[in-house]
Amino acid sequence: MFQPHPELIFLSYSEDLSGGQLTANKQLSLYERTASEAVYFTDIVVHPSGKAAVVSCYKGKLRVIKFKAGNHEEDFDVVLRELNLLGLEFLPVPDLEYALAILHIDYQGRVQLLARDCILEDLELSSSPSTTLTPTTILQKEVPYPEDIPLKLLPVHPQPSDDGDAEEDFLGGILVIGGRSILMFELASVESRGKQRSKKKRLEAKKKSTDAGEAARAREKEKEREGRARKVQGSVQWPWSEVTAVCAVDPSIPRFILGDSFGQLSLLSAEDVKKKGLLLLTLGEASPASSLTYLTSQTLYLGSHLGNSQLLQISQTPVSSLPSPARPIPSEIQTVTPRKLSQALQGKGKARERDDLDDVPAKSTKGMVLEPQGSFISVLEEYTNIAPIVDAIPVDIDGSGERQIVTCSGGGNKGSLHIIRNGAEFEQIGSVPGLTDVVRMWTIRDEFEDSHDAHLLVSTLEATHILRIDDESDSAHLTSVNDAGLTGQSGLVVNEPTLAFGNVARRVIGSSNKIMYQNSKFVVQVTKQSVAMYNYDTISKTYEKVASWDLKGSVIVAADLNASQVVLAMRGGRLLALTIEDRCFKAALDNTTGKTTQGPEISAVSCMPIDESKPYSIHVVVAYWDSKTVTIFFWEKKRLQNSPIMLKDVTAVTCLNSSLFRSSLLLATPTSLLIGRIGDLAKKNIQAIPLGLDNPFRITYEPSLKVFGVGVVRHDIYTQPARVGDPQCIASSFKLLDDVGFNATYTCEQNERIASVATYTPEVNGSRAPIFCLGVHVDEDEIEPSRGKLLLLSATHTGESSRFFSLHMSTLAEADVKGCVYAISFIKDIIVAAVNSSVIVFKLQTSGDVSQVVRLGEWNHNYMVTSLVTHENRVMIGDHLNSVSMLEVVDGKIKNLARDYGPRWPVAVEANGKDSMIGANLDSNLVTFKLTNALGRSILECDGNYYLADFVTKFTRGSLTSDSTMSTSLEASQTFFTSSGRIGVIVEVTDATLALNLTALQRNLAAVLTGIGGESHTRFRAPKNIKGRTDADPAAYGFIDGDFLERFLHHLGSPDVIEKVMAGHSDPERLLISVEEIQSVLENIQSFH
Repeated sequence: MFQPHPELIFLSYSEDLSGGQLTANKQLSLYERTASEAVYFTDIVVHPSGKAAVVSCYKGKLRVIKFKAGNHEEDFDVVLRELNLLGLEFLPVPDLEYALAILHIDYQGRVQLLARDCILEDLELSSSPSTTLTPTTILQKEVPYPEDIPLKLLPVHPQPSDDGDAEEDFLGGILVIGGRSILMFELASVESRGKQRSKKKRLEAKKKSTDAGEAARAREKEKEREGRARKVQGSVQWPWSEVTAVCAVDPSIPRFILGDSFGQLSLLSAEDVKKKGLLLLTLGEASPASSLTYLTSQTLYLGSHLGNSQLLQISQTPVSSLPSPARPIPSEIQTVTPRKLSQALQGKGKARERDDLDDVPAKSTKGMVLEPQGSFISVLEEYTNIAPIVDAIPVDIDGSGERQIVTCSGGGNKGSLHIIRNGAEFEQIGSVPGLTDVVRMWTIRDEFEDSHDAHLLVSTLEATHILRIDDESDSAHLTSVNDAGLTGQSGLVVNEPTLAFGNVARRVIGSSNKIMYQNSKFVVQVTKQSVAMYNYDTISKTYEKVASWDLKGSVIVAADLNASQVVLAMRGGRLLALTIEDRCFKAALDNTTGKTTQGPEISAVSCMPIDESKPYSIHVVVAYWDSKTVTIFFWEKKRLQNSPIMLKDVTAVTCLNSSLFRSSLLLATPTSLLIGRIGDLAKKNIQAIPLGLDNPFRITYEPSLKVFGVGVVRHDIYTQPARVGDPQCIASSFKLLDDVGFNATYTCEQNERIASVATYTPEVNGSRAPIFCLGVHVDEDEIEPSRGKLLLLSATHTGESSRFFSLHMSTLAEADVKGCVYAISFIKDIIVAAVNSSVIVFKLQTSGDVSQVVRLGEWNHNYMVTSLVTHENRVMIGDHLNSVSMLEVVDGKIKNLARDYGPRWPVAVEANGKDSMIGANLDSNLVTFKLTNALGRSILECDGNYYLADFVTKFTRGSLTSDSTMSTSLEASQTFFTSSGRIGVIVEVTDATLALNLTALQRNLAAVLTGIGGESHTRFRAPKNIKGRTDADPAAYGFIDGDFLERFLHHLGSPDVIEKVMAGHSDPERLLISVEEIQSVLENIQSFH
């Protein structure tokens, strides 16, 4: 459920031969136009029987849903008298009964726990509290800040006593989790419930008494009962941060797993709770849990929004024993060792008298916290998650021309930066360390038609080496070969680099003059000074030269060969092709014949046959350029595509096929050889840089220094996150990160918070120098910050070498402002800053060693400017409480060009050009504007509005992928990032006719295919707002859903579906573009992501 339009989607899971899939069966709108939103608790709880569920999303109202055979049967609203709902859960009562435990804040600000019966037959909740659970007040010391702490209810099923004593039976209860202590309240017995009903009847009778005094005393008695704190059946202190997820291990065994906001997992045991009390055991640290699901055999699935989701194995004994736990238990919480606990539980009375058991609680209601013994969890599998993306920046880190995106992600104990780029997945399965400076390499077979490689020939800039491949056993080895027969006078050339090498076939002419290619033991080696053919003797394992070619003093610069041809590139641009006939070479092509001038220098040649079935080629590819980019070219979606391999400094590549390494690649780097396979060709490669408790939220990149500037926040100043209810200390800092690690750090004062970071290179003392700009505000617990500053930091090298250096940051200048600097951008050397409700322009002025930030102008006509970007001399701003504006800066002065006055509530903006912009708002809509003239004045016209159904946090110009499309009508204009970890691209359709055809295609597709959740696609993408929408509201315009259009490609094998889409509902709706043209356009669109 999400605002502005809450709804439920009912899904069913099914499996077929292709795998499992989820299908949306029904969509149920929960929207109420006049109701007030629930402030503290918006969730759904499902009864264990699967016959009923209750949803909360508005104050004073619940939606009850009845199921039949797993499907929606009916739903109805019920009135809830508890307005400030904190938690909701079904109580473990007998079958055919439904009782809801309700945790809420009453009119006096007290946290109350009570129950109400849910009567499905009468479609209502009971008007008076249920006697199943005695109403009670939760003391403030247990839940000090209920408005800020997420509280959870968890049912505990009944347990019979071990000795068969009915009085010792546990009747079931409810756990209140999330405060400084975990509390458990037992359900009322049948006798107690009868007494409660009797007391209530007598009290109601007295309240109706004609005696005013007696009625007043009855009302006072009722208030006193409402505020009474009942006795808890069990409690245990909670030593960690806010509880974010809980799950039961097994309904029959009262054990529960709890996870906090910083990844701490604990096991809570309520077994034999009347005698033993609650027992809390620390399991270890994982990702911050958003959901926990116990699967089977001590396996747990942890779903995380702030870190990677994980599949965990819980062990009965510690899997790692640390001298001290990663997060120590606060000193005010008493712990017991497992040995003392065991003695206490076994020894009973006499054991209590021993001195060494004094720290074990005597009362059963007082639970025990076991002293941490290490980690009991191990990660079986991890699922990459880049959410929530708070900020992002596109960069070309390694100069390869491929744009990469670096995101600020994570939270809690899993703050991280993620580097995301397109590239072929390389699965490394082996390596050969110590083999350095390899520039070329080839695998060698004993005979031409052998399937497995026997030797590896590698060439450096100075020599050639031969290695024998030994992989008949489970392990593989490469052994250097120095036999005289291989490398002696008549053997292969090893004292100089090799330019080309390979096995060749034996070309013979038959009786009918038909050319045949037979198996052979011939190999050809090309060096700068020679071209020779050798025959390999498999018995003596030696090479014997059988033919050579006279170069007549020429020097070879590049070469290639196939099964029957050799191509040589000489200095001066000469190209010579030789054919191999039996045991000799014959010239087939010489491009210098008859020429007197030299051509351009050749850098590489290739004679690889296009037709793999033929042992020769009729084409020669010649290159006059050099590139170090390693790229895989592949044919997919009916077009040639490329995908770079995500490895740096690869100098040579060859295929390897041996008994152990089948169909593999061998890659050479400056320090080693890597053996692996290419996996997913179009995979998004994600590299994580873990920051732990440092949570990044703003990032910038300075190309001249090749460093990232990262603004981070840490929820503690000293060591560990605070316990629930304790003051939360927050530290803010700015860090520089290079390819080695953090290089320099600027730490703010204790009450200062960084809100924005940016970098530019202004002129300082006659030369350009990189400057990092920080927007800082002073945290004084104000509704609106009143103090802040713009801080300029310089970064200089302190090392002697450009390869090994460190950076030193120093404060260059600063300027005080009256508020928070939410955003910073630049127009040449001018700094444009968003400060509370104003936009201010600054400029850095230097004179010798003195620098100062001078204010040039200010524009203050908004409420809260939180987003700001620049394009040329234009400034596009987003007012978080209003809409967007476009400004112009001329000679340091700000001029208002136009403003939109609609209630847009923007959260992110970006320029689409000098006169257009795009924004995203709180209601998950995308909105575009363009600057136009109307009635003699400039206005911002809204020319696009579209419901994205996701919260956009950042726009960046361009796309992640290099534009491989040949279409001039499609241009990637924006990339957007969302809090859910989604990355999307916005493609501009510059051809008006094509835009109309795609719009018509979307209309016809929407009439044939269902949208998300079974709803009409047109209605789903219609702009939404907090007030909801009606059928009279306009549909989305200015945008086309590319993901939805690509579904057309999925149905190309279904002629009936395609025909319906092409025909539409009437002749005016018939598409004017052919299926082939649609397919070509959509495939071009696919190339952008």
